[in-house]
Amino acid sequence: LLNATEYPPNAQFYNYAPSGMENTTKASGAPVFVSFPHFLGGDDRLVAAVEGLTPNDAEHQSYLDIEPQTGLLAGAHKRLQLVYQMVDQSLPTTSEDSIQLAHEVCGNLSETVDTLHSFGIDTGNITDISCNLTLFTQLFTCFNTPADWSMYNGEIFFPYGWTDEHFYMPDSDASDLADSLFVVDNIANLIRFWSLILAATCFVAIVGMLY
Repeated sequence: LLNATEYPPNAQFYNYAPSGMENTTKASGAPVFVSFPHFLGGDDRLVAAVEGLTPNDAEHQSYLDIEPQTGLLAGAHKRLQLVYQMVDQSLPTTSEDSIQLAHEVCGNLSETVDTLHSFGIDTGNITDISCNLTLFTQLFTCFNTPADWSMYNGEIFFPYGWTDEHFYMPDSDASDLADSLFVVDNIANLIRFWSLILAATCFVAIVGMLY
């Protein structure tokens, strides 16, 4: 889960976000990332940006329990968290030229209608255009004023939820496995013991024949 800065080969997966997440935006078509719950093992900035996160290995780590002698899976936990990337959302602003442009457009429309009327061309319901843009001017003047309001105050990776898929071998199966391993271990110990006895007997017999 290292980003491309800490592990350059991860650049092929577009992993340019803080370490601790897997970038799935190309696969999902949405700004979605995947991490361990509560950003366990991730960049400290991820945890600091969201209140209430308390990552710990016991509750948020994924793991497999493997029986060492047989390789059988005895237990497993897969814990993954869905994360949305949120960026600043601010109020829109307009250009200072917007008001002047609106007046020019309205004036041009008025001239066009007057010209059509002078040639006797019927313009239907459009008989006179009054360029009273008082409300428009007030609205665009308001939009032209820069606002310092923003929704997220910077980029935030927000954890939407996390899941825990787990498996444990049933107690009955675990007991049967333990009994089977006990029998196998006993047989192996007996084979080793009698092999040593047989080897010692052969050694004594060979020495006796030589001397």
